[in-house]
Amino acid sequence: SAEAPSAWTEAMLEGLEDGTHQYLLQPVDLECTLCAQPPGRLDPLQPKVLVDASVEEAGLHLTRAQYCSLVDWGLYVRQSEAVNRFRRFRPAGPRPSAREWWAFAGHNICELVRERRAARGFHWDQYTRWRQDRQEYVRLHKAKQRAPLAAAEAEAYRLLEARHRVEHLIDFRRRAYLELEAEAAPAPPPRPKGW
Repeated sequence: SAEAPSAWTEAMLEGLEDGTHQYLLQPVDLECTLCAQPPGRLDPLQPKVLVDASVEEAGLHLTRAQYCSLVDWGLYVRQSEAVNRFRRFRPAGPRPSAREWWAFAGHNICELVRERRAARGFHWDQYTRWRQDRQEYVRLHKAKQRAPLAAAEAEAYRLLEARHRVEHLIDFRRRAYLELEAEAAPAPPPRPKGW
């Protein structure tokens, strides 16, 4: 059964829509108040300058690469939070304890795999389905870049986007763009044979 996409996932997917511009979000409204202590009456317990800034909405103009980097950074932060619980098991020194470091790495990886399998009930069928979805999504996205999709293909494309997380979709799209670039690149000249 496909998971219902979260609000965050839907918001990120809206950001992935192709358009004439890259990613242009709304303009910024900023209200700033600056309070400074008068000279000669400096209280050591109070700050010398107090700045209060209020931003209701923020706007950014991002290129596709910057948008993907921002999502990758979010993934990195999420993964580092997940790994922080293993920090107490780290070996003390880097040089003399290579065996301890390998044991630490292996223990952490095995523990994460066990947790993910327990949470998702991992089976090879899921992996093969994910791989087939990736191949289908890449095929449909390449077709979408060339011409508008037919109704059935557009529906299949929408269902694939609803089924997978944003990180997976960005990876799928990167793969599709790389394949499109490889197809558009001129074929290398044939290499001479013989001596």
